[in-house]
Amino acid sequence: MEEETFQSMLTRYKSDKSVLEQERSAPEAEALQTRDTEKNIHQWTGAVKQAVSVDKLSRGLLATVIDRIVVHEREKTD
Repeated sequence: MEEETFQSMLTRYKSDKSVLEQERSAPEAEALQTRDTEKNIHQWTGAVKQAVSVDKLSRGLLATVIDRIVVHEREKTD
């Protein structure tokens, strides 16, 4: 086999290998993100269930349900 042919095949092999590794890692990353999302949903629904059955708001309950409050400058409207 000539050197040029070998180098061409080697370059192509490395390129194909890289593409396949990226294709393989994409579903794994997506599955990890889905698990994180599901975990967050379960935590949120648990907090909402606690909040629905409450007669009086407490500091602890608000800290559980509300992550943050963002305040912006007032916008003028016509």
